[in-house]
Amino acid sequence: MGSPSYKDIPSQGRDANLYSNSDLSRDSNRFKLRRRLSISHLLSTFWSVDVLAPVGVGVLALVIWQVAVWVADVPPYLLPGPILVVKTLVMEWTTLFPSLLVTLQITLTAFVAATLSGL
Repeated sequence: MGSPSYKDIPSQGRDANLYSNSDLSRDSNRFKLRRRLSISHLLSTFWSVDVLAPVGVGVLALVIWQVAVWVADVPPYLLPGPILVVKTLVMEWTTLFPSLLVTLQITLTAFVAATLSGL
């Protein structure tokens, strides 16, 4: 028997090199990206336990905080409830926003300084 021809070896047939490995991986990556950006995938990710558990704990903590402030009748200057915090943030946005920018600038500067000093 002679040596096998390209027709006898399926993995080495004439269509085997129709797509290179880079083409296949690029197509695979495109498919994965489309899958990750699809609405159903985003919704299934949002409704997963990995997302809902921390959100639920955060909401529960805010509810407990608000109820504790109401029940204990704590003065707002000692401990404002989350509802009052949000109301104040919205109503005083023009005053608070410049302060936010200063705080972010200081935070970013400190982060950069810490990063550089760690080198």
